[in-house]
Amino acid sequence: MRPLRALPLALTLLACASSTHVDLSPAEVPFTPPSTGAEAAPPAAAPDPDDGPPVAFTRSTMRQTVHEGIGALLARVDVSPMLQAGRFVGFRLDRARGLQRLRAGGLDLQPGDIVTRVNGQTIERPEHAQAAFLSLAEAPEIVIDVLRRGAPVTVRTAVTDSATAAPATTTAAR
Repeated sequence: MRPLRALPLALTLLACASSTHVDLSPAEVPFTPPSTGAEAAPPAAAPDPDDGPPVAFTRSTMRQTVHEGIGALLARVDVSPMLQAGRFVGFRLDRARGLQRLRAGGLDLQPGDIVTRVNGQTIERPEHAQAAFLSLAEAPEIVIDVLRRGAPVTVRTAVTDSATAAPATTTAAR
């Protein structure tokens, strides 16, 4: 036999000698249909949560936020628990969707801030965080104590009855 004629026979014998048998369902076989030339348009980009008007901290907005639940709020922020010498200090704000709109509305939170208290309440345990969150529905203002670059800072903004927001203040704690 010539070497080139023996190649198909060798491949057939090699294939038959293998004891591995694989069954695949059609769903397990990767398949990309051929292009028709009419490619689908890429999906529209999601709107940037920082685009739009400043957040108005009104009574109705705060009640709606509390009604949506703490889970909806936490879905818009990335936080990390911060410990010092094994003790809980607060939650570091890593990222927040719509942060520029919050800041424009008067709540001067910044990435890296470590939130230690909300409206005077600690947030160390889940029940503390829930109580602080629920207090926002009727609180006359939002007061958030943070550590910013290691220094205590109090961020506050009034909750108004109308869409005309009162000026917010940020003060360094003494």
